[in-house]
Amino acid sequence: MPLMAMWFRFFGYVIIKIKGESPEAFLNAILSQGLHLWDVQRLRPDCLVARTSIKDFRRMRPSCRQAKIQVSILERRGLPFFLARLWRRPMLIGGGLAFLAVVCYLATFVWFIQVEGNQTLDAEDVLAILAEQGLRPGVPKKELEPKQLERALLLHLPRLAWAGVEIQGTLAKVVLVEKTFTDESQTGPGDIIAAKDGVVVNVIAFNGTPLVRQGDTVRRGQKLISGELGRWHRDYARLIARGQLPYLRASGIVEARVWYEEEVYVPLQQTVLRETGRCAVFRELHWKERVWAFGGLAPEFSYFKETREIRRLPGVARMLPLELHTVTHQEQTSIAKELSPEEAVGQGEGLARLALQARIPREAMILAEQLQITSKEPWGVWIRVVVETRENIREFRPVSQLEGKVAVTHNL
Repeated sequence: MPLMAMWFRFFGYVIIKIKGESPEAFLNAILSQGLHLWDVQRLRPDCLVARTSIKDFRRMRPSCRQAKIQVSILERRGLPFFLARLWRRPMLIGGGLAFLAVVCYLATFVWFIQVEGNQTLDAEDVLAILAEQGLRPGVPKKELEPKQLERALLLHLPRLAWAGVEIQGTLAKVVLVEKTFTDESQTGPGDIIAAKDGVVVNVIAFNGTPLVRQGDTVRRGQKLISGELGRWHRDYARLIARGQLPYLRASGIVEARVWYEEEVYVPLQQTVLRETGRCAVFRELHWKERVWAFGGLAPEFSYFKETREIRRLPGVARMLPLELHTVTHQEQTSIAKELSPEEAVGQGEGLARLALQARIPREAMILAEQLQITSKEPWGVWIRVVVETRENIREFRPVSQLEGKVAVTHNL
């Protein structure tokens, strides 16, 4: 049935009304002639509504006169009738053809440039080089040579290992692959030093010679595991013969007890902000560095809380960086509030712990915590929080050429 429906929509069909004393007899007569009707519905005992093709509608006219039945067209549907109505509107046809012509003409230009794969390179630098070579929004596609653009990128950007330019419709897609450089600080020789002050709890040296042991107090920057090789080491002579430094890359674990301290002051007289219930909503249109405000002006609230809802065009956000910001300003008013000493202590403890949380590594084990009220004054309270942790304080420091030469002289 779907195939038949598509057939009749393509060649056209009509919705007819059959009215007379015996419409059922009329239906039997035309069906016996091989005419086709569908979606037959009875409106009244003497009235039916049905659908038929244009050809069958013309063939049933003689049967209508014989059976004294009135058949009228209620609606014409399908492609032939649509084209007939369209043909009576030459301005619409001309406008549609002009629109298609403009679209086809605009499709011969590049309007969007998309840069992918740049990790350390700035996309603006890449676009500037492409613009110098002729690739910019609005340039005809026939004037572009992708291979020439790729060579220009590789020539002007030495950090590129590969560059590809592909024209996809009105989009110029630029794919970059940057070179991978080996960081000598990640593979070269060096020592393990203390990242912070502490008391050593455990030392495990994977490579190198440990210089501290359990119970030692160390200062930040102190050498904990040395990568320097002694003359007795089996690799010492081989490295010297090659002209290399007698150093290896020290590695290991140095756990220590570390103390963190944070002191804050909390005034008893404070000013807090509370919402008044008034708010204002306006919108901003952002295009790169430009901003257009509309839909109302921002009110002149003395204090307010701002929230933004950002919407971007789905699927083309990178090619068309257009953003619609819905900005809401909720008015706030300042209110004086007096804290009790207990409330001030609780607030100060929370602020101190929040500051310590930002300083203490996540993997550190907290051993002890201590809260101290260092000073109580009529106008405020001083709070100190001390936290003791156990953590790995190792930090790798590459050895310099000067330190290596000093090590060789020392061993000699």
